[in-house]
Amino acid sequence: LLRVRILTGRTHQIRVHMAAVHLPIVGDAVYGRGGSKANPLLAAAPRQMLHARRIGFDHPASGTRCTFSAPVPLDMQTLIDRLGE
Repeated sequence: LLRVRILTGRTHQIRVHMAAVHLPIVGDAVYGRGGSKANPLLAAAPRQMLHARRIGFDHPASGTRCTFSAPVPLDMQTLIDRLGE
């Protein structure tokens, strides 16, 4: 698990940069490795395991700071738990 802070607001930036340092996002069909022979759980990821726990931006009209948060999705948490076993 990694905490990543992006400056441009584009998730594509995370995917490209992580792949460039040989740490692709699990489940990323474009920049990922297509799974892992070492761990079949990674190969079975149903989607990109990329989640914004918290996101914030300045509203373009009012300038008010808007911040939103969300828990880790169940499919991602299940994968994390199974990898920890």
